[in-house]
Amino acid sequence: MVSSKWFIFVLVFVFFYSCAPEKQKTNIVKTESGLTCDSVYLYYQNAEYNLVEFPMDSVVEMVFTGLNGFKLINGNNFIGGSLMVSDSTGDVIFKLDDVFLGLENEGVEKSLISKRVSMVLETGSPMKKGNIYTWENTIWDKKGNGKITAKTKIRLI
Repeated sequence: MVSSKWFIFVLVFVFFYSCAPEKQKTNIVKTESGLTCDSVYLYYQNAEYNLVEFPMDSVVEMVFTGLNGFKLINGNNFIGGSLMVSDSTGDVIFKLDDVFLGLENEGVEKSLISKRVSMVLETGSPMKKGNIYTWENTIWDKKGNGKITAKTKIRLI
């Protein structure tokens, strides 16, 4: 009698769990033109993160690994990068034209760029809880013509 009650309980639990809505997963769209990268992913709370929902006042990274294709000058690459966030109507609410400003003259060692490059977004004002935003990062070669763009939707909870 007891074992059949447990069986029914487990069956009901599995049924309701399987009916729960699945959380939306990250869908990063990557466009390469002259530069390539092995992967792009979101990094949140010290781990790779594959969901699109973040609390307000979070720090989220978009990580590019295996960047390649930069023009090499004296062992260095000259990286540029922009970060842009737009709301659901397409209005830009935040934009940084070059997050690597100041690296035009000395550049960065190729080995560092090929390992990992992160673009950091802090979710907060003027962003609003419950809204969906498009987060777009572009990395380009300041001494060449290559660029790579990664774009994803995020929702603040």
